[in-house]
Amino acid sequence: MKKIFLILILAFFLSLAMVSAAQMITTDITGTPKDDFSPNELVFIHGSEFISNKIISVSITRPDSNIESGFALSDSEGSFIYIYNLDGIKGEYLVTATDGTNTAQVIFTDAAIWTTNGDCGTSQQDVNHYEINDTVFINGGGFTQDETFEWTITGKPGGASCDPNIVVASNNHTIGASGEFCLNAYTVQNDDCGEYQVKFGVKGDNYRVIGGECSDDEECGEPSSELTCRGNDIYNITETPACEGGSCIVINTTEFLNSCGSPTSEILCVGNNVTNITTIPACADAECINTTIIEIIETCELGCENAECLEPVCGDNVIEGEEECDDGVNNGIACTPEYESQCTYCSTTCEDITLRDGFCGDNTIDSPFEQCDDGNTNNNDSCRNDCTLPFCGDGVKDDNEQCDDGNNQDGDGCNAQCYLEFCGDNIQQPEEECDDGVNNGIACTPEYESQCTYCSSSCENITLRDGFCGDGTLDTQEQCDDGDTNNFDECRNDCTLPFCGDDIIDSGEQCEPPNTQTCDAECQIIKEECPDEDNDGVCDEDDDCPDSKPGEPVNEEGCDPFQFCEPLYCTEACFERDFIPIGAQPEENPMDCTVVVLPIEGVLTPRCVPLTCAN
Repeated sequence: MKKIFLILILAFFLSLAMVSAAQMITTDITGTPKDDFSPNELVFIHGSEFISNKIISVSITRPDSNIESGFALSDSEGSFIYIYNLDGIKGEYLVTATDGTNTAQVIFTDAAIWTTNGDCGTSQQDVNHYEINDTVFINGGGFTQDETFEWTITGKPGGASCDPNIVVASNNHTIGASGEFCLNAYTVQNDDCGEYQVKFGVKGDNYRVIGGECSDDEECGEPSSELTCRGNDIYNITETPACEGGSCIVINTTEFLNSCGSPTSEILCVGNNVTNITTIPACADAECINTTIIEIIETCELGCENAECLEPVCGDNVIEGEEECDDGVNNGIACTPEYESQCTYCSTTCEDITLRDGFCGDNTIDSPFEQCDDGNTNNNDSCRNDCTLPFCGDGVKDDNEQCDDGNNQDGDGCNAQCYLEFCGDNIQQPEEECDDGVNNGIACTPEYESQCTYCSSSCENITLRDGFCGDGTLDTQEQCDDGDTNNFDECRNDCTLPFCGDDIIDSGEQCEPPNTQTCDAECQIIKEECPDEDNDGVCDEDDDCPDSKPGEPVNEEGCDPFQFCEPLYCTEACFERDFIPIGAQPEENPMDCTVVVLPIEGVLTPRCVPLTCAN
């Protein structure tokens, strides 16, 4: 007996398992899927998605309608392997496997060639018996175009043929476009008898020649026998040539030799593992082989005994097996959680029990931690998700609020009362110059020479100012306003009219300030009581021109310009230079002067000038 451990092979085929209903595939010995096999080839039948750790009943319906049965054992994944040895019966094989609940089927074929007599024919016209001078035609289908195969016809050994191991015909043949072929291979000779094997590539078929002339059994060849598998049983098939009526015949006998047995399974401890060891017998190459599957059912943390894991003891203060906890004598003593927190204690069955106190969202108001608790996650209703009551500044806009920016500050678009800020709400926004509320747009009234500012209806500062001295407009507070800064004209710079006593000698005034020893109250020079023959207001003793006529104008020196004055002369620019006293003049210049009326500051005024300049 051979023991074959196929654990690695099994792992490969488990990956082929589908997640649908139970199913099967067929492969060769290498694990390559195929559904067409050659005579005497081993067929590996793989099943998946069956009930795990279950005996699978396998039946194979052969082309000759015989049914062969066997068994397999599924693993923990519901997969199995069953091996079948083909014995030369060509045609279609139907495999059925069931675990009592799930059933699957798969079909494979043995050989795709057949022999006919005298002409081509279908596989239903297959001929296995020929007589002398019959023509053997080899037929086939399902091959690949342009592929070339070698074919042979060989006498079977061991006395089953008159030509043991002799190739009576051979050649090569290339497959055409249809993938089918038929060729005239061989004409049965007079000395042919017994069994012949036809090979086309790896495909094969057998035929038998009957009716050869003979006088005794020895002329028909030696008996032969072959061991073969049928299911899990081993049979000896004997072919005995015999001479009957002058013709050779072959007498076949089948002898049961041995059964490979049924699958066995044993669960036992292997180390700390509960292990299922399954032995599946099968027949292959006329020998019994065993497929041993070792499956670890469970790994024991505390040890394995009598095919079972040792169980932990709750309460020994050691966490074992499936225990979540083990606090020994403290098992079952509950803890007390704080608000919105939890605590865990170990139960008497070594399970973790978690307790938690009230929390926001449990629909129960827990004082003093919560103001409300409506048990929902709607943050826009009458109770916030943090279990506080709504208020202006909590960042959530309620129905009674125009806005809520999460603070209680004015000036950021939403005021401290959660109303939208606008021009006229008496709160100055960053983009506003002012905001006086209902007083926006009410203008102010500035006083004279002052200004005032008021807030417009668009929240802009508007500045107003009253009249002022120098604006060219006569206000009630002003005597005059000529709009300039000349303090010596008809309007003073403080917008008052010129008057005697303003320290400025105006036209019509002779002196300032008034009411002094030399200036009277009308700003006229007070005249001294002294001889004044020319009545020019200058005492004769101080008068450079005492002979001026009364009533005639005098210059600033009190001199009558219409009389000769002190001898003077002039320089080249007589109107721009001062008179020069006698003694300094050149001899060529005249020594007397005359009167010329000149426009001085817009007034025609007589002046005493040298005669040389008068022209």
